[in-house]
Amino acid sequence: MSHKLHYTILSLILTFSVTAFAHVELTYPESGETLYSGDTVTITWVQVQAHDVQNWELYYSPDGAETWQLISNNIPAGLREYDWIIPEEETSNGRIRVIQNNTDTDFEDVSTNLKVVQITGIEEFQNTLSVKTLSCYPNPFRHHVKINFTLYEKASVSLEIFQLRGEKVATIIQRSLTPDDYVVDWKPEYTSSETYIAVLMVGNKRKTLKLQRLSP
Repeated sequence: MSHKLHYTILSLILTFSVTAFAHVELTYPESGETLYSGDTVTITWVQVQAHDVQNWELYYSPDGAETWQLISNNIPAGLREYDWIIPEEETSNGRIRVIQNNTDTDFEDVSTNLKVVQITGIEEFQNTLSVKTLSCYPNPFRHHVKINFTLYEKASVSLEIFQLRGEKVATIIQRSLTPDDYVVDWKPEYTSSETYIAVLMVGNKRKTLKLQRLSP
């Protein structure tokens, strides 16, 4: 192969690679952030060049892009964000990948390495909330579970349920609440055995709680 032909092929490969990665761009997380396991972060991205988008796909790699785990493959075309619970496994080589599914050609962007660490003393941190407790009964449960918390002051509150891989499955509360004792009943849509995470947000602070669903 001549040097000229080799250079032409290499240029075409590089041009396609740059073009493919230029049509969609991760905006968070995308470069060296430190994330804390159990926290919920909002992955955000922008569509740099418009296409006939079918949907969005998000993936997470704990090992520097050696392997990929699906976060979600059914994100509507009009969205540019996704709430994701940080996995428990610590790593210095985590990466996020967003894929833009198009009619003819897919485009994507991949973050640089991210750091995932576990929070130590998380209970002490969470006790700074204006909430006395977050608990549930029964746990494990089969058909439905009652989630309890006590609010000490008026605040904007959300209570959401996530699968372990980070996909949100339910929003139970999302409004301003006055001080009181609260009990909400939640029944999963699906009947399979699974572990969920309940995330209670009071203002910009959060509490999390694992819920174990047993097969009925």
